[in-house]
Amino acid sequence: MLASKTRHPKILLFYQMGNFFELFQENARLLVITLTQHCVSHGEQIPLAGVSHQAVKNYLATLVKHGESLVICK
Repeated sequence: MLASKTRHPKILLFYQMGNFFELFQENARLLVITLTQHCVSHGEQIPLAGVSHQAVKNYLATLVKHGESLVICK
């Protein structure tokens, strides 16, 4: 995941994890929802924000309206 983000730093990468779509690190803050923490990277917790598959279209539309570019990764 981190390698993909390094290659595409200006694009929001939404990762599909089962029935949820998740954003990690600084991108997670863009959703303006409660953040949780995920896997450990080099001893650090990585912030994430996840939305259900039922709600993802609304979040995607809002981010695009604000000028963000994004990709859904399966």
